[in-house]
Amino acid sequence: MENNPINMKIYFAYGSNLHLEQMKQRCPTAKLLGTGRIENYTLLFRGLCQEDTFLTVEPKQGIFVPVAAFSVEPSDVKALDDYEDVENNLYRIEAVSTEVTGHGMLSGFWYIMNDGQPRLPSDRYWNTVLEGYQDVGFDRALLDEARRECQQNDR
Repeated sequence: MENNPINMKIYFAYGSNLHLEQMKQRCPTAKLLGTGRIENYTLLFRGLCQEDTFLTVEPKQGIFVPVAAFSVEPSDVKALDDYEDVENNLYRIEAVSTEVTGHGMLSGFWYIMNDGQPRLPSDRYWNTVLEGYQDVGFDRALLDEARRECQQNDR
């Protein structure tokens, strides 16, 4: 995972951690490097209940997940692990690589949810992710599609 010359870790965010103010509070030494996309994955909302419904990703051919790459220090990784509840197996860490605007190919990690059912997120979580998409300049079409998928499952 650490194959860049200054030996920093790279975190790829796709959900609420795109919200730059929230990310700054959670991970004060993290630096936004740029954006990219992870091919052959899709976004989806999963959770046990609406208050505990979050974005995750799963493999899916022919689609992609937009990501923001952050350089992170060990203290940031600890904060991210806590936020993603890795200790209790809500999310797991997986290695991933992609082209990042202005930086070429970078290798790092992202978080993927272990369990949960397709569910609509809370308004608070949805709005945080929307603001994050605006912060980094992502088109929200894929996010809207993930939400539509949940609405169809709720019927």
